[in-house]
Amino acid sequence: MKALSIRQPWAHRILREGKDIENRDWPTRYRGPVLIHAGIKIDCDHDEVRAQDMPVGGIVGWCEITDCVSDSTSEWFVGWYGFVLANPHPLPLIRCKGALSFFRPDIAAEVVRMHVAGELTEGQATRVLSIRRIELRRLADEFMDVAASDKGMELKKPALDLFDEATRQPDMFVAPPTQATKQEPMI
Repeated sequence: MKALSIRQPWAHRILREGKDIENRDWPTRYRGPVLIHAGIKIDCDHDEVRAQDMPVGGIVGWCEITDCVSDSTSEWFVGWYGFVLANPHPLPLIRCKGALSFFRPDIAAEVVRMHVAGELTEGQATRVLSIRRIELRRLADEFMDVAASDKGMELKKPALDLFDEATRQPDMFVAPPTQATKQEPMI
């Protein structure tokens, strides 16, 4: 699944306070689920982040991008473009590096580890990795085999190959933005 890095407190507000627009200076044609990555940099006082327990430095949830607009009545809209967001789902922090624009985080091993440890449900893990439950179970079995041996906590190559095969799916439906007026490259 694609991810989008968003600074705190905005990631928190999307997932827990009803923020329904993510403002950007570039449009997108992408429509569908997106992981929310809370970047290390923040746009507020560090005390606010600590007081509200806003995690940084990884995936903190997912939502759906339903549209890209250049005008909106939402109180959250400012700037050139707004990605219209719906159906937010918070997650426990899944540590990973962020990136500019949309990116695909390298989180398979961490998600499987968190699932095996009981930190993520089977449904959460399959959604984040965009795989079927049976594929997650096979990855978890591989993880447990490695954990039981003295070889360390990394997934074996066959498990990683299975993950690669499972995630080679075309992206969700992509539609053009509405009311786009600024001419910038489409992502």
